[in-house]
Amino acid sequence: MKYLGRLEGGLANLSIFFSESMWPPNWSVLEARSYPVCDEKIEFFCSVGYLGMMETLKIAFVSTILGFVGAICLSSLAARNLTPLYISIPIRVFLSAVRSLPSLLWAILFVIVLGFGPLSGVLAMTFYTVGYLGKLQYEVFEGMESAPLEAGRAMGLCRPACLPSLSFLRPAIIC
Repeated sequence: MKYLGRLEGGLANLSIFFSESMWPPNWSVLEARSYPVCDEKIEFFCSVGYLGMMETLKIAFVSTILGFVGAICLSSLAARNLTPLYISIPIRVFLSAVRSLPSLLWAILFVIVLGFGPLSGVLAMTFYTVGYLGKLQYEVFEGMESAPLEAGRAMGLCRPACLPSLSFLRPAIIC
């Protein structure tokens, strides 16, 4: 919740970045950071390289989990055999747009809006992960057999209500 205050000037930060901050580059952002005093028995666990590596692994783990959850939510809406075209087409366009920007550009965008820090990295990798995992998942949903869907619809279920009853899809989603 403490990061929501950082979003207030996001559009203003973007306009300042494009109009004033592009040139000359500010090299002061590359200066060394201060780290806490080492309390470990093995000094390696307090080194800048180790702390940076652990922060990177944490960012990757959290963004992959969040991206997977977001992709599962959106991919069922993007599958043409589960939702009508007026829902699936905009979701597909959104997933394609998110996937078309590389994660480095997402990172630059979130650094401009939020500033440096792990939150920018998590959001950048989450957006990119939602894009590519969403595409993979909606292709799995579209490639499934149509017999269970037709049986569900014959019993009176609407398209979204058929999704939870598809227990045979679990191995395809996990693999």
